[in-house]
Amino acid sequence: MPHEINLKRPKEDVLNISVIGAGYVGLVTAAGFAEVGNTVICVEKQADRLTALAEGRSPIFEPGLQEILGDLIKRDLLRFTSDIKESINASDVIFIAVGTPQGPGGKADITQLCDAAMEIAGCLQREKVIVIKSTVPVGTNELIANLVSDQLHKRKMDFSCTVVSNPEFLKEGSSLNDFRRPDRIILGSINSKAIQVLRTLYEPFSRNHEKIIVMSPRSAELTKYAANAMLAMRISFMNEIGVLAERVGADIEEIRIGIGSDPRIGPDFLYAGVGFGGSCFPKDLSSLISMGSEVGISMDLIKATTARNLEQRDRIVGEISSQFKTLVGKKIAIWGLSFKPNTDDTRDSPALHVIKKLLEKGANVCAYDPIVVLTNDDIDSHENFALADNAYDAVVDCDALVLMTEWKEFVSPDFAKISRLMNGKLVFDGRNIWSRSHVTLFGFQYFGVGRS
Repeated sequence: MPHEINLKRPKEDVLNISVIGAGYVGLVTAAGFAEVGNTVICVEKQADRLTALAEGRSPIFEPGLQEILGDLIKRDLLRFTSDIKESINASDVIFIAVGTPQGPGGKADITQLCDAAMEIAGCLQREKVIVIKSTVPVGTNELIANLVSDQLHKRKMDFSCTVVSNPEFLKEGSSLNDFRRPDRIILGSINSKAIQVLRTLYEPFSRNHEKIIVMSPRSAELTKYAANAMLAMRISFMNEIGVLAERVGADIEEIRIGIGSDPRIGPDFLYAGVGFGGSCFPKDLSSLISMGSEVGISMDLIKATTARNLEQRDRIVGEISSQFKTLVGKKIAIWGLSFKPNTDDTRDSPALHVIKKLLEKGANVCAYDPIVVLTNDDIDSHENFALADNAYDAVVDCDALVLMTEWKEFVSPDFAKISRLMNGKLVFDGRNIWSRSHVTLFGFQYFGVGRS
């Protein structure tokens, strides 16, 4: 029987925790630690998000998160505030989980992180452990440690604080489960006392076998980027092999199974498709390229990964365009808007990229997504764009259907019904989830990615 996490810890091990920032990482971190019995205060300054959270409503869609928020609040294990001073004074450990968006030149913008560190340092009354959860460039730990130290010195405080790098490895759509059952817990610090505090904090998540890996802060910071870059490269590699497979009459799905069975390679992240998106991979690759440039390294593999990904998005637009003399006046159905299933996140979504290109070419686009409430003004306000209430409404009178996100409800649709509703008979499977032989039974012409 698989090991289950014991969601209780001895009272003497309970710690008071602050989490600064209630985005994907911060909210999951706060809920995850509260779930095992710690008292957690989460700081959020956006008024609308704070109101929702205080009422137990998650402002983001993440499976399982909404269900536990209300219970944790009711049990006084989790609460939300905009008052960072209140949060800091009540806590032993402070996690910073603010955004580090892509800045000029591709470098990660750590302005929010620095601002949070300065606010924290201005409130501290005793020694604390400060933990950086945000994804940050190499050397940020030292920068934040110096900012805190300088501020404490200005305030004439006679104590110091340790800053630990603890990068997150959460996948949107399964982040709560990833937090509960982590593959690894990386702690970047040389301070044995701070490491022991975090070992105690993470002990409920590391009981079946040792998952904590201690390393230098710089190694911890780079490990996060390297992990995302490796996963992104696997995706771009398969997309490039997929292009070759199409040209030589091979099938990328058969190739995926063949190489994925090699234990040195494994099956994960070997799916050809329309490319990756989201808030992590694209900006982290850009940040790596920027870091490399600062120390005189070209980072050619990372650049090629990014270029292949951008080209992959345009390939499906080209494939669609090639089936018509012109896209002007053609009606295209798009299934899926989020960058991946089980999330409402559309940041750098391939679907939005494809929709914009189709609209630029004069097409009419009708889209459907099970969760996403679209707020992209460039698309949502376009006169030739419409959102449907369900998948079948989206295909009515359409000339082509394009699958962009592999939501479960799209896996086995009623193609007989779709055939009756559509004008055209073109299906573009951007995630290779359908069988060509099955789809063509209903009179459709099927186009996959890397499939002969």
